[in-house]
Amino acid sequence: MVHLAQIDAPPRNDGLEKAIQDRLADLDSGKYKRNNAHVLRLCAEWLRREHDVNRVEEITSQDLRQFARALRECMDNEKSNINAGSTVTQYYDYVAAWLGWAVRDQYLDRNPARTETATEPLPEVSTDPDRQFWSDREREAICATTDQLVDVALDNPDEQARRQAYRDRALVYLLAYSGCRGAEIAAVNDDEKRNGLRWRDLNLDDGIISVYGKSREWEEAPLFEPAIEPLRRWRQLLNPVGDDWPVLPTMHLPTLYGELPTDVETSPDTVWADLREHELCPPSLGTDGVRRIVKRLCADSQYEFAKPLKPHGARRGLGDTLYQEQAELAQDALRHKSIETTHESYSEERTRRVKERGDELFE
Repeated sequence: MVHLAQIDAPPRNDGLEKAIQDRLADLDSGKYKRNNAHVLRLCAEWLRREHDVNRVEEITSQDLRQFARALRECMDNEKSNINAGSTVTQYYDYVAAWLGWAVRDQYLDRNPARTETATEPLPEVSTDPDRQFWSDREREAICATTDQLVDVALDNPDEQARRQAYRDRALVYLLAYSGCRGAEIAAVNDDEKRNGLRWRDLNLDDGIISVYGKSREWEEAPLFEPAIEPLRRWRQLLNPVGDDWPVLPTMHLPTLYGELPTDVETSPDTVWADLREHELCPPSLGTDGVRRIVKRLCADSQYEFAKPLKPHGARRGLGDTLYQEQAELAQDALRHKSIETTHESYSEERTRRVKERGDELFE
């Protein structure tokens, strides 16, 4: 058997490749589409070599059982980038989703990847990889940290440092009191539709944000009152040329310099004025940058965090606070399609609270 790590998987001219191309055509551009293309072509090339399969209709559960084993063997190969159980299941899920799509597109009558025969060799992976959420105390602490940084920056003659303090506070309050995902407010590499939240998407008077959601459709999210004033103050300081400016622009000076014409002599003191003068838009902060900023703020804070907060924990924490008040309130704020999704997201917390209340009764 040829090891998966040794397989080169270029596009071929057969039925498998046609089904892959049809599947990719239904996906939006970006990292998810590229990952699908890589994994599906890897699977297709393996099927050709090991089982002489050239069409989707020929794939069986036994073929996929062997593919699952081949994926698992990659975990023991130092040259393979499939080196964790979670990666194995992710790769397999790409293939299973492709074959589920093939059923809906009438290539197949049933999905051969979703049988016990096929999935039995897959490694067991925790279904709860990282359920971190910001507690009420942690939300208040990280926000207070940014408030203090802004207070210090008021006396700082360095305007760039002042801008960064105000922007970082706006970022943290936006995460803490909107329920938005990081990819809905910051730029995502190689995804042109996720280029960062713009001021035109933010209605501070009504407390509503328009975001390009996980569904890849525009959705309206609430912006709760504590975040309004930090965002107003930040906009006043930033003084954007127009509503197409990002709410969270990068502060990386070389990147800002790169937006200006080459004949413009700029500096840290003048770069923002130069951007306004030439009516140019600064790039948005990216999702990696958001993670770094939150981690840095936790490290610099006078408050002690059990471990650095993660941006997505803000969404989960806000949802937990709202869920304690009313499940439907959390559902609406987090934009879940069904209340069952909301219950499932907070089932562990709900069970813990039931136990605590029950223990009080039995005492």
